[in-house]
Amino acid sequence: MKTSSDRAGQEPIDKPTAWACTITNAAALPGLGTIAGGCKVGYVQAACALSGFALSLGGLVAHLRVWFDTGEMPEGFTRGLMVAVLGLGLFASAWLWALASSIRMHRRAARPSPAPKSNDAPHSPIPPRL
Repeated sequence: MKTSSDRAGQEPIDKPTAWACTITNAAALPGLGTIAGGCKVGYVQAACALSGFALSLGGLVAHLRVWFDTGEMPEGFTRGLMVAVLGLGLFASAWLWALASSIRMHRRAARPSPAPKSNDAPHSPIPPRL
């Protein structure tokens, strides 16, 4: 039975690659590690993170312009400050989404196969029941 959540054609990654993708998601750009891990949803995560960063930077600049134009710190929430907070929320949600993707990558990461045994015979002192 094939469902929409099946990952057709996606081979599992190893643990060191999963850790590298997690660090990239957490420290560099949310979504970039997800893309490196082979998931296309990382493009949406990166777009949300970059949009949130741009909104927060633009809102901060607008707030500072009001501050410098009037010569005093504006009271309450200015429009620029609200945009900056909205951008921070968007970036934080993209970061949490990328963190969830990293956890999913760790769960599907291939574990090293155990060393093959030289003798396939059971090592139990009790013989099997027939």
